[in-house]
Amino acid sequence: MNELVSLKSPISVNFEVTPVCDLACEFCFNAEMECKKLSHPPLKRVMSILDKLAEAEVFEVRLFGGEFFVYPYCGKCWNMLMSRISFYRSCQMVPI
Repeated sequence: MNELVSLKSPISVNFEVTPVCDLACEFCFNAEMECKKLSHPPLKRVMSILDKLAEAEVFEVRLFGGEFFVYPYCGKCWNMLMSRISFYRSCQMVPI
């Protein structure tokens, strides 16, 4: 018999780390936002959010942007998240 189960946190979170993007993809929904002119959030703020996601034991975290890889601290963010996620949860980079 199927039963509804209450969750203590979301299964998946899409986290837009930075609005900045140096690309001009035709299919992008942010194409009109002039993403090159926007600014990056402070590292402390991003790390605080990632820490909260890890503490909440979110099963899957997807790091987005703008373009995540133009964020000056993308490596630090990735390493911190990977060190906080246990083996049974998922965090991955998917090249496009």
